[in-house]
Parts: sequence; C-alpha cells; structure tokens
Amino acid sequence: MVVLDDFSTGKNENLNAVAHVSDLQIIEGSILDRELAAKTLKDVDVVFHQAAIVSVVRSIENPIAVDQVKAGGTLNLLDESRKARVNWFVYASSIGVYGDVKELPIKESFPLLPTNPYAASKAASEQYCMAFNRSYGLSVVCLRYTNVYGPRMSGGPYGGVITKFAERLQANQPPRHT
Repeated sequence: MVVLDDFSTGKNENLNAVAHVSDLQIIEGSILDRELAAKTLKDVDVVFHQAAIVSVVRSIENPIAVDQVKAGGTLNLLDESRKARVNWFVYASSIGVYGDVKELPIKESFPLLPTNPYAASKAASEQYCMAFNRSYGLSVVCLRYTNVYGPRMSGGPYGGVITKFAERLQANQPPRHT
C-alpha cells in the first residue's frame, strides 16, 4: 500500500494508526509531480484519489491554485494510472457538482451546475475520469461525498460545515453555518 500526500492540510502522524501495516509506504510529495506520480503508481492495482484543496472559501480566494491541484492533479494521476495499467481509479468528488439543488433526494441524473470554483474543478475532474474511461478503458468510479468529517479534521475558517457545527455547539451556540 502506498500513500502519496503533500501534507499541506494533514499531518504524517495521522497515519500512525496504520503504521503497523508491513507493506505501507508513505511518500511525501505532490500529485502535480508527474515523475513522482509515475514512481508511486508502479505496480499499483487501485488508486483511491482523495487529494484536493478542500475549501470553497479557498477556491473563491485562489481559483487557479485550487484548480491546478484538483483538475490538474487528477489529470496527472489519470494519465500516470493509464501508463501504469492501474485496474481501478476511484475519485473523491463532491455533491457540490450539482450546485444549489432544490429537489431532494438528489439524483445522479441531475445536471452538473457547479456554483463555485471548488465544485467546478470537481466536475472537471469527473469529466476527465469519464474521458479516460472512454478513451483508454481505465475503470473509474466517481464518489460524490457530502460533508465529510473525521476525528483529526481541523476547524477555523477553512473547516467543513460539520466542524463548524461542532465548534459552535462547544461554544454553546446554535449549530448553523456562518
């Protein structure tokens, strides 16, 4: 098992819980580094692409940097996965690709109408995934997550909505997104 992470938002020690896994290899680096991606994907069967700058606020503040990591990084990984003959490519997308949906439940058949650069780059990455499936036969899955939360997630202005709710509840405030 190989983990490639630039640790821009996470910490290497977050992987301590799986440090005992004998074949775990942790590589610090960026998915934008094609040479590193090629080395990392050698002899890999399945890619779980979770890398992203996970903030709508950051995407509005700096859409180019966010898109370079999301869409550009995804394209790098797809192309290197194709070259390495990876069997499956699983992409972490977002429910944000649908935009401001008024009808629930949200259906996969709904049109993609992203309302911010974060969601637009996720939608673009999904399209790259589908194009690599159609062009090269790479098996892909795009998972559209919503409000992901984990025990080591950081808060502050770039924290997710669940983190913001928890912070407000801890401060005896109503759980609303501000």
